[in-house]
Amino acid sequence: MRQRSLVATLLLAACSACATPTPAGGGGGPVAVAPVPQLVLAPLEGVPSPLANLPATPPASPTVSPASESSPVPTPTPMPSVEPSSSGGGGGGGGGGGGSGGAVYSSTPTPTNSPTASPTATPTASPTAAPNASPTPSASPTATPSPAPTASAASGSLANLAAAYKAHASLLGSGLKGPNGLAITADDTLYESDWNGNTVTKVTQAGACSLYATVPNGPAGLAFTAAGELLVAVYNGNQLQRIPAGGGTPQAFVAGGLNKPVWPAVNAKGEVYLADYFNNRLAKVLPDGTMTTFASIGQVNAVVVDPAQNLWITTWGGTVAKITPDGHQTTIATGLSTACGIDWCPDYLAVCTYGGQTQRNGRLVLVDFQGHQAEIATGLDRASSVIFDHQRSLYTADVGDSALRKWAL
Repeated sequence: MRQRSLVATLLLAACSACATPTPAGGGGGPVAVAPVPQLVLAPLEGVPSPLANLPATPPASPTVSPASESSPVPTPTPMPSVEPSSSGGGGGGGGGGGGSGGAVYSSTPTPTNSPTASPTATPTASPTAAPNASPTPSASPTATPSPAPTASAASGSLANLAAAYKAHASLLGSGLKGPNGLAITADDTLYESDWNGNTVTKVTQAGACSLYATVPNGPAGLAFTAAGELLVAVYNGNQLQRIPAGGGTPQAFVAGGLNKPVWPAVNAKGEVYLADYFNNRLAKVLPDGTMTTFASIGQVNAVVVDPAQNLWITTWGGTVAKITPDGHQTTIATGLSTACGIDWCPDYLAVCTYGGQTQRNGRLVLVDFQGHQAEIATGLDRASSVIFDHQRSLYTADVGDSALRKWAL
């Protein structure tokens, strides 16, 4: 018992010494040591996880129903001879390239499937990107147009693009009387020739219409020169006329040797290529008015010049062809019977077909440079011309139902 008491006494003394240390210097009594408070972590109640709203799998983007592809080759029909009081006449899409006052396009557009695609279709920049990466500057809207879908050689991509155009169709302007030819300026103001009204009308993007000039005897195709003059192919008058910049009274530019001219196009040198329908040729007119035959290729309905000075044409028999500046001809597509209007952008062509006089079977079709076709619309009433604006929206002039239509992206 004594041994145990002694051990217990020694242990108690040792613990007492630890609990009451002596301050530095040896003076004073024991120093009380404050207990260390415990750190208690309260649960984070009511604070949602930053990942709580993320779906388990990303949402699927909507698919666009592909438009119909190339149609069988229809039987070509001869072009009717049309008087000004009827709803006929030649016509074509042009004014898009060269010096014709048409659109300027981006050479590297961003491909998409449809304007209605899910926001996840175009990913945003990763937050882990290098902090010193230089962003790509935004292009000026007056210098470089907004990006637009690109067509590839694959017909499926072209069909998706056609579906996107079809989904955004609308009417533009009012009170028109058989719109026939189309031209466009740098601010996307449209000029259309009224076949039945014998006028040229200015149409803004807001749809406001105003008289630009009076042109008797069946005004057809239009094209601007670099000086701002508006050229008019006068179908029944057998003339190529010029309207002064800003509007006014048209003057004859070529007054002889033509037989139902339907469409002019202007290259970078100011030379005019003219679809001379019943002479079965593509005529070339120099700035001084001298005219020669550039190519004899049948009943040409429309012509447009691209920035490389290549010509793109349509024929009534349904052919789309390319003609290089030295005259070499290449067939791009066939089977587009009664093809009238044509216009060019860097990745594809737009072509409209006139159809029959009463059948309402005119078409609007995209054609890529390998000849693939995708239909945007059918059931148009004598579509005579088509043209792109700077955003690659399309416009068609339908003589039969006096409609100017916009097909936006």
